[in-house]
Amino acid sequence: MITGLVPVLLPRQLPLGADDLRDPGTCNRPGPLVDESGSFTVSAQVQLDKAELATKPVGYQAQVAGQRAGHESSWALWVTKRGEDAYQWKFTRTAVDATGKVSQSAEVAPLGELAAVDTWVDVTGVFDAQEAWDWTDPADETRTETRFGKLRLYTSSSPVTDEAGKAGFTAGQQGNGELSVGRGTAAGSTAHYLPGSLQKLRIWAGAMSDEQVSSQVVDADALSSTP
Repeated sequence: MITGLVPVLLPRQLPLGADDLRDPGTCNRPGPLVDESGSFTVSAQVQLDKAELATKPVGYQAQVAGQRAGHESSWALWVTKRGEDAYQWKFTRTAVDATGKVSQSAEVAPLGELAAVDTWVDVTGVFDAQEAWDWTDPADETRTETRFGKLRLYTSSSPVTDEAGKAGFTAGQQGNGELSVGRGTAAGSTAHYLPGSLQKLRIWAGAMSDEQVSSQVVDADALSSTP
């Protein structure tokens, strides 16, 4: 499993149209590859295809990358179609019990920010196992406690604010399946094909800070693309 920076998984641009992903072995790495018992960071450069996304129904969800846990993705970067010409990035974690039923889930998404299309975007998800957050009992709002484990999402170098308050994740979840790129598993279905292109998928052990995402992901990618 990952104990440090993983070398670039996709060193060249990879077009991810539906026809490229019908082979179940395409864009998969046997897993589990990512150690989810602690903090980790995943980043990818993605270019969404506006024309292909336009053919998808509202509510369509495509996976950029993720690691499977049974019939779900234990963690994943997604893009969802919220409306006509309205797309949104999302980073999720999902825990399942011994029967495969979802026992806990968390997500962070920019409520007011739309995903850019037909241009390259750095999308970075961070799971910080040590980050504290305040839990409130839904049945009794006077009962609160401090818990640990939280998701963060960055589009380019901009951190996404957890406006929905759904980013806390405390389950000791470890994915047991493959690392999938350009498609994924959710609610028992493996599909969710990504309409677009993807390059430079990288994974680190440990939770990057805002400054590290800016310097090691965004600034590094800008330098590598300079002639």
